[in-house]
Amino acid sequence: MNNCLWIIPASHLWDDIIASSMIEHLTSQGFKTSGAIPVEVNPGDVIMHNILVLHGSQSCQSPLRRTVYYEYRAAEQELKMGPHKPEYIPLKQSNNSFLKKNNVICEY
Repeated sequence: MNNCLWIIPASHLWDDIIASSMIEHLTSQGFKTSGAIPVEVNPGDVIMHNILVLHGSQSCQSPLRRTVYYEYRAAEQELKMGPHKPEYIPLKQSNNSFLKKNNVICEY
């Protein structure tokens, strides 16, 4: 499964210590999928998941990667709960404003 997204079901319910330990285990010697399941999709499909679900994939060999992140929570909540660093929030907001202002439509 080339470049397939892998997730660990229910990992968003883990505390930070367990999640950090699992991340270290899965990434310490390359990309491992123990305990994970593949999320296979077809062209044009969309994947939606809780941002705290442990997820990842092998390095993409293609120069093209299409990723869009949508979050429905206040910036104050993200600052309090993470997982992103505070300096990332204005970048996300400017990208969303650009797309909305320019009525960007991507046809694939």
